[in-house]
Amino acid sequence: MRYFSPSTRGFYLSEIHGSSMPSDVVEISDDDYQTLLTRQAAGHIIQFDTLSGKPVAVPIPEPSADELAKVAIATAGQELQARRLVATSRIAELMYADELGIATDVEKNALPEWKRYLVLLSRIDTTTAPDIDWPKLPKK
Repeated sequence: MRYFSPSTRGFYLSEIHGSSMPSDVVEISDDDYQTLLTRQAAGHIIQFDTLSGKPVAVPIPEPSADELAKVAIATAGQELQARRLVATSRIAELMYADELGIATDVEKNALPEWKRYLVLLSRIDTTTAPDIDWPKLPKK
């Protein structure tokens, strides 16, 4: 026999799991099992319907505005970190060339642009994502 557990949202076979099945399992038919798996493969999630006492496949709910905002903020934080890494790396290269007296005119002119870019990045508020006006990347 096949079973579904609302607490684990998992399927169980009595032949395999025996007495180790959760205490809240409900019996389901092979047809219901196949239908649930087919719908799950099509992008649904399986939940327990307390009214019918059976598992049902339902569409995945759209993310809330709060969830979308959290993702946007996290993504902006990663973007900011990546941009800072590029800037600090380039600034270090340009400063080394300048300190060693081997910087070209192009490199000497690029250094303040990269420093300015890094300062502008430090002023970015990622909590305003996705509405961030990213500073323009300096020319190499």
